Amino acid sequence: MATKEQRQNKQFVEKLLQIQGIRYDDWVDELHVQFLQENNKLILEALDSKISKRKEEAKQSEDVQSHSVTL
Repeated sequence: MATKEQRQNKQFVEKLLQIQGIRYDDWVDELHVQFLQENNKLILEALDSKISKRKEEAKQSEDVQSHSVTL
């Protein structure tokens, strides 16, 4: 739950943005885009890691199946 100060800050920002002709939701969306752009290296590293892990799991699964067939 937001504190009184957080609610007040939001109201101030909303009013200042309104004066500038900017919708609050549009402004927040832009912040999300900026955050993702600023952290795209971390995001790509995490995705690459996930892909590598899946490839390794698939390879291990193939090795187990291959080993089972030869027994």
